[in-house]
Amino acid sequence: MEPAGRHEYMKASRILRRASALVRRGWIQGDVAADADWCTCDPEDPAAVRWCAVGALQAANDTRPYPGNVLLEMLLEAHVGDAGKWNDTEGRTAAEVAAVMAAVADASNGWDIRQGLGRKLLASP
Repeated sequence: MEPAGRHEYMKASRILRRASALVRRGWIQGDVAADADWCTCDPEDPAAVRWCAVGALQAANDTRPYPGNVLLEMLLEAHVGDAGKWNDTEGRTAAEVAAVMAAVADASNGWDIRQGLGRKLLASP
């Protein structure tokens, strides 16, 4: 996948920051999103109040046209591996997930995927 250019990374960084804010507001493990009654729902459902890392990326991606959710997940997964498994790891906290997502947003601002995803790994918090 080759993004259109630096503008795509700027949008991706903004979306990652919004996703981080969603996780700080409400976080879940084992599902992509849940409503106030802890019932599973679509991440973009207005009733959603809790999101996992991947669900938060989907919910925060409100741009038109979308930078692909694949790009967003690739940026996060370059730092944490499988984002779903990482989010659901026992002992993980919402603060940790939100902090890493914000750090990935900062690290990926202008970052060119074509130069290699593995080169910008973040230290684990």
